[in-house]
Amino acid sequence: MFENKKYPQKRMRKKENIVREKFNDELKYEFSTEKIPEYFEEFVKFHLTKWSTFKSPQTKNFYRDLYLNNDFTILSRLYLEKSGRSVGYDLKYLGSDKILYGCMSGFDPEFYDVSPGTYLTYQDLLKPELFTTIKHYDLGRGSYEYKYFFTNTEQIVLSLKADLCPVPNKYYPAPIRTFRKILSNMF
Repeated sequence: MFENKKYPQKRMRKKENIVREKFNDELKYEFSTEKIPEYFEEFVKFHLTKWSTFKSPQTKNFYRDLYLNNDFTILSRLYLEKSGRSVGYDLKYLGSDKILYGCMSGFDPEFYDVSPGTYLTYQDLLKPELFTTIKHYDLGRGSYEYKYFFTNTEQIVLSLKADLCPVPNKYYPAPIRTFRKILSNMF
């Protein structure tokens, strides 16, 4: 799984030692939490400390419903064993194509030194039963440094987003036919 097996283990042990020294506790990992609304709310609170994904109530409600009402949505949790205090969460989806899609994480800023998102991904990869169920683990978009900790390959996927307007105006200067021309030149 890892090219240099000692490096990830050594790095994660350092993170575990930080928790022992600073909090006098041990890290515990739960791949798929019970579908408890409080876990989702805490995940949102942690996520909002760094990103603005859930500023819109509609977006928050959409993801909450997805988490609470679907078996394919997974919320992993990292917490302290003695106190039960949450350290971080990772939201992911299991696709019908047997690919586990990493979506987003959130963690308590007090645990920044522990790198909860990296630790959660590392724990996912240590679950041998997971790889009897899935074909691939898609870490999501973006070339973030932590991803290269787990793999030495990446696959670039072309993604286009366009708001198409049939007639140019001050908000949409490029009409659909211009967009079609751009696409035809690309492919």
